[in-house]
Amino acid sequence: MQSIETNMIDVRKNIVIFFNVQFSKNEVKQIDLANYLGVPKSNVYHWTKGLNSPDINYIPRIAQFFNVSVIELLGVEDLEEFSIEERALIKSYREALPEAKEIIKRILDIK
Repeated sequence: MQSIETNMIDVRKNIVIFFNVQFSKNEVKQIDLANYLGVPKSNVYHWTKGLNSPDINYIPRIAQFFNVSVIELLGVEDLEEFSIEERALIKSYREALPEAKEIIKRILDIK
């Protein structure tokens, strides 16, 4: 059984991964999130680097901004089963066009 401290470290890492996955898609920028929350861009930058974490009061609004659940943002749902990156891949696959799905299946040799 993991300690509370270990779980909090995992959540912090998951938030960093979540932010980096989201911002790497280039659909939104750090400044967009900062403006939405009314915080300096440096705050968001620090969150993406793991230098600190968002205040708990921002978590629901961050989830709303990215159109995800708080559970998904924190990365605690199915923590041992799928990483945030794996869930992002699954989500992208589900949203892909049928032709893209077929290409992915061929690449991964999935029948």
